[in-house]
Amino acid sequence: MMAWPLTTREPVVKVKDPARSTRDHRDNDLADYGSEELVFMLNSSYHRSSMGISNFGQEQQQEQLQHSLQTRTINHGDEWMENNEHQQKKEYSNEPHSVSKDKICVFLEKKTLLLLFMLSFILVLLNVCSVFPCVPRMPNVVTLEGGQFNKEKEKIKDDDELLPARENATHPSTPDHENGQPALLQEKYGHQNETFATLQNHFLPFNETNPYNSSWCPKASCHNSPICAPCNKRFLFILATGRSGSTSLLTMMNKLPNVQLSGENNNELYVASMLETNLKNRAEFHFDQEVKNEGPWLHNAIPVQAMACATQKVMATIDPPPAEVLLTINTPNHPSLEEYEQSWIFGAKIIRIQQGRWTPEEAVTFFQENFPCSRYIVNISSNIEKQAKSRISLHWGSTDYETQVKGLTRENEYLKKFASLMGADTAQVIDLEEWAHDLSIINNIMDWMGYKDCHFQEVLHQNNNQGYATDSSHDSNMSEKCHYATHLT
Repeated sequence: MMAWPLTTREPVVKVKDPARSTRDHRDNDLADYGSEELVFMLNSSYHRSSMGISNFGQEQQQEQLQHSLQTRTINHGDEWMENNEHQQKKEYSNEPHSVSKDKICVFLEKKTLLLLFMLSFILVLLNVCSVFPCVPRMPNVVTLEGGQFNKEKEKIKDDDELLPARENATHPSTPDHENGQPALLQEKYGHQNETFATLQNHFLPFNETNPYNSSWCPKASCHNSPICAPCNKRFLFILATGRSGSTSLLTMMNKLPNVQLSGENNNELYVASMLETNLKNRAEFHFDQEVKNEGPWLHNAIPVQAMACATQKVMATIDPPPAEVLLTINTPNHPSLEEYEQSWIFGAKIIRIQQGRWTPEEAVTFFQENFPCSRYIVNISSNIEKQAKSRISLHWGSTDYETQVKGLTRENEYLKKFASLMGADTAQVIDLEEWAHDLSIINNIMDWMGYKDCHFQEVLHQNNNQGYATDSSHDSNMSEKCHYATHLT
């Protein structure tokens, strides 16, 4: 039997004719067979060919079987891959998306840390701005003269008009007095010039302004610095000799509005003065804001009068505000400690100033530098003989009468010299033998201090009957109109 030429097979496969359609139909018929059946049929066809039974129809059948088997294999592989990918996608979709969640957590964590850092930076910035100004400030000026002072004054002129409104909000519960302003505001600032002087301190680190230049201490020398403003607090001192009625004066002065005087302090201020003189007596140590020490005595420049606030703190420590006041300091609707102190007049009764190891001149210098905004009531007794006997009866000092008389005479001269050096505007001398029988002397002292409508009707005796015990309480019968006039005429 003649074999079919191989060169004529390719056109037969690719030319569309009825025979091709028949073969495609047969392929479709073979689709019903499984892969194993197709392999069996293909092997049987090859077996018959090897037996010499091959012909054109047999070769066609082998080609169809082989083509169907290859197609089935390829389709089966594609199906397996599709099923495998589908299974992976299904398994992946069932997972908790740990990778994506981790990325989200890392992102949120970074954002949270960034937010916390920004908040921390803002808080630190606020704390720094509360201590150091975070806005441009005027240059440090030690002294202002002529046109330069006028320029600086114009810069804060507008703030001067805003201050009363601010202070009204500071003390909302304070009763009103003159000019419709709160009492504490009048006590703190007084006349408009004093308001300007206080405002100026916020702009000029070094200045010589006096917040009470028209009232309590018009002649005070104030060298203000960022360390200390020595004139911001007012003081009243009763300087006296022992057994001269000083405790009665103390009781009467404490009846005045916004006055807080303490009793004896064992000459603590003389001891405090040695803190300063201990350094000033050394030539190597300088109290000058323009001088910096080098070498073994190295220290930065110390502003003038900087030690005043430390000395004043001694007074505030041994006689602090009452406990009920301390419990409300810096609480809502209550002033700060600084505002409270600026609205009161502090001080003490002292009967041992003249017993310290300093001259009247040295004592005056100490008080002028450390308590520049102060007034002094110097109380003596001209009846030295009676006073000496009273001291001897209480075993006060020497039991020798002549020694007591000489000592009291020397103390009286010391105190009168002190008052003379201070000047009449700052110190007044009164005599127990006079004011005990004439209350107008005490009431005149009230006027001299700047109090109006404040008159005593009787002496509030203390330590009477040759003793130290407190006498029965007395009513001062002070007028309800009694107040401190913030501007002296």
